[in-house]
Amino acid sequence: MGSSNSSLRQAPSSPSLAYGRLRFDSPKSQASPGRRLLQRAAAERDGLLVGSKATTKGGSMDPRTLVELVSSDSLQSVASPPLAVWIGPALLCALAYAFYNIFIKKGSASIHPILGGVVLQIVAALLGSLLLSYIIIQNSEDEENVLYWDAAGIRWAVCAGAAVGAAEILSFFVSSLGVQAMQSIPTIIGGSVFFGCVLGACLLHEVLTFRGWFGVFLICVGITLVGLEPSVEGGH
Repeated sequence: MGSSNSSLRQAPSSPSLAYGRLRFDSPKSQASPGRRLLQRAAAERDGLLVGSKATTKGGSMDPRTLVELVSSDSLQSVASPPLAVWIGPALLCALAYAFYNIFIKKGSASIHPILGGVVLQIVAALLGSLLLSYIIIQNSEDEENVLYWDAAGIRWAVCAGAAVGAAEILSFFVSSLGVQAMQSIPTIIGGSVFFGCVLGACLLHEVLTFRGWFGVFLICVGITLVGLEPSVEGGH
């Protein structure tokens, strides 16, 4: 072939195809920015990057080495970030869920549960589409912030959509039975904590210490006491 081969670049081992502003990645070629940041912090904490080729003279990480670390088995089980990093967004999410259930309770008496769930999902899809359009427009000139996804991500997003759709319909149904919001909301949210921990341990192979499982047990005791409370609904 001669010296003409010197101008050819070697194809990446984990290729991705770009179409416009969307990037289609193979399942192992892309980790989310938050996941990369968390794994880098864990690697630095555990001393995995000290004295290795992962750092340069300026202290920054070689991106190729970062991808290797992200896909390595040694960093697949990464400890949770500090509480101060995620507690704010988590509490805001909890507040949003509280309003979500309160609004369902308010409307459950005057709308069919399935219709209510469909309307709820349509509104959520419209708001999500507006936010997605804004992100695409804002990052139209930024090559680093493209929309990344692969077949596995789409598949799990579809499963999550089916699950949340069922949850919304069931929430309308439970509320339509006349259950107090002060009983139904703690039972639904607290129950999701229990099932989330069990499924996380069984399906995701995540780990909680005895203290964590004791906390889950206390949550179960709490929602049991709330559920057994006599239901005397006040005025609207």
